[in-house]
Amino acid sequence: MAVALPNDGTARLSTFSMPDTVIDHILRWDDTVVSAKQGDYYPDSPSPAFQQLDAEQALLAFQESFGDKVKALINCSFFERYDPVTELSFPIKRAGKVITGGSSPYGPRSNPADPRYASVVLKALVWNDKIAKVLDYDHRTGTPLNDDNFENGLVTYRYEDHPANILAGDPVGQYQLLGVRQDGTLLVLTITKGRMAEGGVVLKDSGAIGSILTVDGGPSTHLWTKTNGIVIATKSVSLPHYLGFRARA
Repeated sequence: MAVALPNDGTARLSTFSMPDTVIDHILRWDDTVVSAKQGDYYPDSPSPAFQQLDAEQALLAFQESFGDKVKALINCSFFERYDPVTELSFPIKRAGKVITGGSSPYGPRSNPADPRYASVVLKALVWNDKIAKVLDYDHRTGTPLNDDNFENGLVTYRYEDHPANILAGDPVGQYQLLGVRQDGTLLVLTITKGRMAEGGVVLKDSGAIGSILTVDGGPSTHLWTKTNGIVIATKSVSLPHYLGFRARA
């Protein structure tokens, strides 16, 4: 569904009911890295390097695996470098296992790159075959990624804590925002021209409760849907992490 934003801004709202949708992490470890640096945001978890994946190739591989069940593909995690391999900024849980502890300098760690991030509360989006939830994330204990009720999840910022907001005042740009309704439906708002605060209002008006999250945006913003094809293509070409959405069998 297309949504109008102030000052001729545009966004597209996608909704995903968990009983009807499987969400897959699409990423690839770099096997040439012998040792991974220690992660900063999950206990005793390293922060390995992941390969940058071309968005078109990522989609084709996803479609080869799941055919007509594929509904959508979006960019996801913040990452540390535009190199062919990069660490991800914050933890990801995939199929019951936390696969990276994250290594962002812009988070609640010792000596963050900006002192305002020392007190930031990160958020976790977790999901199962019934519901999605947004919960406070505790990087000291790993809660709620250590909850066996949720086999998948990711850690990221509230949109208010996005570096573009804190460091640059929420300029007009491209952003990816996530929210969850009371019934556990996941909402994805892809902004192609607008501010995060404007997108937050749209998601609240669409039934989102609690915190509105953001994942990597700017030139990384990407949305492909089965209905509309490429709505917005990443200008970064290759990214280390996507979320794929497919119909549940």
